Amino acid sequence: PEVDAIYIPLPNHLHRPWTLKALNAGKHVLCEKPLACNANEAREMASAAKDAGLVLMEAFMYRFHPRSQRIKQMVAEGSIGTPCLVRAAFCFRMREKDWVNADNARLRLEMGGGALLDVGCYGVSVARWLLGAEPTQVQAQAVYHSGGADVHLVGSLSFADSSLATFEASFVSALQQTFTVVGREGAIELPHNAFVPWEKDAVFVLRRYDE
Repeated sequence: PEVDAIYIPLPNHLHRPWTLKALNAGKHVLCEKPLACNANEAREMASAAKDAGLVLMEAFMYRFHPRSQRIKQMVAEGSIGTPCLVRAAFCFRMREKDWVNADNARLRLEMGGGALLDVGCYGVSVARWLLGAEPTQVQAQAVYHSGGADVHLVGSLSFADSSLATFEASFVSALQQTFTVVGREGAIELPHNAFVPWEKDAVFVLRRYDE
């Protein structure tokens, strides 16, 4: 009864049931990404939070990092002109022993596995955040593991104002953790550790393309 909010860092397939339990108990919820395994689950969870008058938040830490906050501010202030494109990648090469581990949640569909939900969600999130809109069209192409989980994919998002976004997610490629937002007058790039920054000095690059 003394608890105000609950953090849910469980495997993906457990986000929905435990979020609903917490909301039903009258607790605000910070749920680890991805919020849900599909759109229907997300709608159910959001509706339950709204009906209960409680906060339900997806735990994308990168949005609150000072570097990300500064980039968001610069985009809003027009530092690169009107944003029209976001490019993002979150890729890493999974260890050999993880490919044969039967308990590896990243490869088990019934546990919400796959590169899209694990790391591709970052690219979708940052595009929606920086462009300030929801996509109207989504496309993707993927390579699948023998068990059915996607392990290597590229996707694209189209927005009503003609803005575009592309994202990559992979368990098989070399480490990439980057995003770039491109405007009509310049671009801002995070060349490394864009989503899980651990270095002391956080770096981004601003490029201006003046006529």
